[in-house]
Amino acid sequence: IWLVFLYAPSFLLGAWIYLSKWKPGFGLAAASVALFFAIGAVAMAFDWSRPLIMKTGGEPFDVDWFGMTWTTVLAPWLAYNVHRPSPPLDRHFGNISYALYITHWPVVVLMAGFGKPLILAAIIAVCVAFYLAVEFPAERFRRYVLKRLEAS
Repeated sequence: IWLVFLYAPSFLLGAWIYLSKWKPGFGLAAASVALFFAIGAVAMAFDWSRPLIMKTGGEPFDVDWFGMTWTTVLAPWLAYNVHRPSPPLDRHFGNISYALYITHWPVVVLMAGFGKPLILAAIIAVCVAFYLAVEFPAERFRRYVLKRLEAS
């Protein structure tokens, strides 16, 4: 149930962006990215707030709320990009981001005793393998089905 409450604000923000057809200009979108990095730099500058970004201490509740609030700043950038055409390479990055999302936590849990560089390398390897074995064929099948439906 915690995950529902954790992700509900982001989901609702995305739904609002979609339903409102909000199309911010490039200036606002770029400013949101600059603000995101500025907040991150300020948080990294202080010993008391660095764990919120690095997830090296503090209460998980605090880290989750900080992360959710911090990423919300990117809403104009996300809304700006949703309305732009995507080249094929962009679609691959979007699809591989899902593979990263779905595979990273099991790798982190299974490799808890290893160092972070090795865990990161394993996450990348598992993510790419998942993308090539599952996501890429599923995307090809989806395109095939849509093409067949459009033809009939």
